[in-house]
Amino acid sequence: SYQLSPVVSFSMSTAFDVEHRTPEPKGPLHLGPNLDDRARLGMTLTPNVWPMNLSLGGYFQWLIWRPSGGTSIIGADLSIGF
Repeated sequence: SYQLSPVVSFSMSTAFDVEHRTPEPKGPLHLGPNLDDRARLGMTLTPNVWPMNLSLGGYFQWLIWRPSGGTSIIGADLSIGF
């Protein structure tokens, strides 16, 4: 992540998911795919709104190995604290 100013920050994250099940028919060291591998770009705004802690963010997420419009999402999040 990179904080451009006290109010604006940008981030990128990736997640590679594997799972291990017991008992595993293919042997104890077998790791199989779990959820799809994904990447996310995001931006967060944290304005100073006293006495609240406010955070508003947006992101774009896609599957790493199958990027397409049908497997990508655009989302937002809002957090308010006192």
